[in-house]
Amino acid sequence: MPEEGKKQGRSEKASRWPTAVKLIAFVIIAALPFLVYRIGSSSRQVVPEVKRKPYPATVQAQFVRAVDGDTLAVTIGGEEERVQLLGVDAGELFRKVSKTERDRLTTEWEATDDPAAHESQQRLQELLSGRTLTLEFEGQQVDRYGRLLAYVWLEDGDEGEPLFVNEWMLREGLAEPYWLGDRKKYAERLRAAYGAEESDPAADSE
Repeated sequence: MPEEGKKQGRSEKASRWPTAVKLIAFVIIAALPFLVYRIGSSSRQVVPEVKRKPYPATVQAQFVRAVDGDTLAVTIGGEEERVQLLGVDAGELFRKVSKTERDRLTTEWEATDDPAAHESQQRLQELLSGRTLTLEFEGQQVDRYGRLLAYVWLEDGDEGEPLFVNEWMLREGLAEPYWLGDRKKYAERLRAAYGAEESDPAADSE
């Protein structure tokens, strides 16, 4: 082969190398996210969802304390639980407050200066202190905060008769009705208790 032909052949081979390298690099870069995902998926541990075992429709509980006017701490079988009174909304003892410190936004809990909220908590504490309660469930038992959602009964309440605590809070003017969703069992009874408190002449005269 003439010398000129050899040089031309070498130059054509050399010119093809950069194109091949670019193609290989492109394929590697394009496939990299997929490879990373596959490696991460194969090494990631699958944590099974923990499902809470539901309680029976009614369960006995020992009163511990009134967290606020519509939330209780109780023990059930030795385990402490938080209980939100269904259909009841009392004032808050604490509220979230956002603050900016050194250009950073932080959230803190701050005590409220709400006399009605403190009265609700104190009256509930006095009513239930040292007592055994019955929790009654309807529909979903637990809210997104892990609290039990229940109607609460005090078996030896007024004149030895069972006392419906949720109703008592509304009747005494210590709380307002709260949305029950599709729970219908005591909806009318709770609304009537709040209406009775509003129309009570003695309450208006205080």
